[in-house]
Amino acid sequence: MNDRVAQQFFAHDYHDRGVQKWQGYFLSDHTQHLRERHQAVQQATTWERIPAMNRTEISQELQYAVRKRQPVTLIWQRTSGLENQYFQAQGRVTGNEDGLLRINSQLIPFERIVAIKRKN
Repeated sequence: MNDRVAQQFFAHDYHDRGVQKWQGYFLSDHTQHLRERHQAVQQATTWERIPAMNRTEISQELQYAVRKRQPVTLIWQRTSGLENQYFQAQGRVTGNEDGLLRINSQLIPFERIVAIKRKN
């Protein structure tokens, strides 16, 4: 192919899709991280403010909620690199396995829980 044919092709026949062609190169982990980050930002604007609690207070609230089968709202954190990301979970505590708390179908490490509030 000579230069003239190549110039003709790029000038009249080739259509560059721009950013769209690069989306296939994003790793699924990166896409998941972006999705979680967006969800965390959205939730942070609608969360009820719950003050941070110590481990004893969290344990007592969880025990009471489990005994009375009350739904709870809890805030938990996950460290990603140098930043802490906070998440909210709501529902009934349905299990406790190897330091993981089960709320609905979500497993949350107990040591990551920052605050909890029982719903009356």
